[in-house]
Amino acid sequence: MPVRTHAPRVQVRLVKLVARRNGVAERFAAAARDLDLTPYLGTAGDVTVNTSLLDGNGNFSITVADRSRDGQDTVYALAEPMDLVEIRASRTPTGDGPLPLVMRGFIDSVQRAESVGEDGAVNRAVTIQGHDCAKLLQITAARPQSRQPGSEPILSELMLSSKDGMGARVMPVVSFMETIITRVANPAIQALFAVEGKTLRPFRLDAGAVDGALIPGMTAPTEESVWTLLNAFVDRPWNELFVEDEESGPVLRFRPTPYKDVDGRFIMPGARDPGMVALSIDDVASWSARRADANVANWYVVPPGQAAALTNNAVNQQTVPGLDDRDHPNARLELYGRKAMKRDTALGPIIALSPTAAPAAERMALADRHIAWRRTRAEQLKAMNRDNSVFESVTATVKGSETLKIGRRLRLTRGGLTMEGYITTVAHTIKPLRAWTTALTLDRCTGFLERSRRADLPYRAEFLGGPYR
Repeated sequence: MPVRTHAPRVQVRLVKLVARRNGVAERFAAAARDLDLTPYLGTAGDVTVNTSLLDGNGNFSITVADRSRDGQDTVYALAEPMDLVEIRASRTPTGDGPLPLVMRGFIDSVQRAESVGEDGAVNRAVTIQGHDCAKLLQITAARPQSRQPGSEPILSELMLSSKDGMGARVMPVVSFMETIITRVANPAIQALFAVEGKTLRPFRLDAGAVDGALIPGMTAPTEESVWTLLNAFVDRPWNELFVEDEESGPVLRFRPTPYKDVDGRFIMPGARDPGMVALSIDDVASWSARRADANVANWYVVPPGQAAALTNNAVNQQTVPGLDDRDHPNARLELYGRKAMKRDTALGPIIALSPTAAPAAERMALADRHIAWRRTRAEQLKAMNRDNSVFESVTATVKGSETLKIGRRLRLTRGGLTMEGYITTVAHTIKPLRAWTTALTLDRCTGFLERSRRADLPYRAEFLGGPYR
């Protein structure tokens, strides 16, 4: 029987954006210096890359040998905070082109560690740590001041002036995020890194069919960063927001959460297939599945949250009764007791805003539409959580691969059983010439659900071959 082998490769490139002379940082002096850090990895180095849907951004850590190459100083002296790092890797590289991009990011810290072993040998290593391109949104102020003396701030300020198309009116949340990225974040980032001969790739918003609206000037937390501002209106768990690196530049994905129900249908309107990664049990080093009643609910409430501003607060006098789901088979009252789930919505319906002095009937009609929005949100919340008792949470360690990314679905074939789950965290550990493993966290896995649907004995079916038979 042929033995399947792999020869994974990794490339790490340092793109100099910062130089330092006599202890003083200089941007432009570093314009022409790019360094290939791959030779410094050797057999003792390693690269870790972590991404998570929980906070939408990722981080990296690179450990290299502390040595001099080609007449250059140690990497500790060459790398600076806010330099750019590009990590590429492939489990089965093909051709002579560049390896697939795993992450672009910016350095947070550079550390040099030295120690003497019992045998007298001196060990020296340099560790570079940083975050992906979401860091740029975290260090960009939501209210940047104009560089021109006597002019108004860029945001006037988040009433954004009428010339920006963001005055005191209801604005679709997708349009809001597009405006913040194109008019605030990207110009600020380009000005921050105006390095001769190099320009940082701008962010691109990849927005799915996200519903909902807000009033920017009345509800936006403008004293924070762009990242905080955008996250204030994601409206989780109905939507999700995260950064993903592509060859063309960083992409901010804003989309309805692509959860599926027990019958395999997407729950949120407009949700699209995020893509599938297929593995067999031969690719798995460890797999731990868990079910619990901690997230089981049979009563769902969605209060107005920040979205009350969309109705001039008329809705504050209205109540929306919670949704009772006590008779659903997977959330029965007699099995799980009375368990409530409450989530706020930061958005509201896309409507024309009535003035405060509008007739009472008009204001009440607006409130009714907002109540209908909350009821719809509660129905969607119920659909996403009513079967939590049969979905599994999984942690796994598998053979590393560049195809494993957050926001994708994973299909695992184990003997005669097939299960699916949604990837929420990915942690790559690449040890050149030794190993590449990836730790995964998956949500809403269907392993137990598929077992319960089989007519034969699942235990026998899953052990038809594979390392765990």
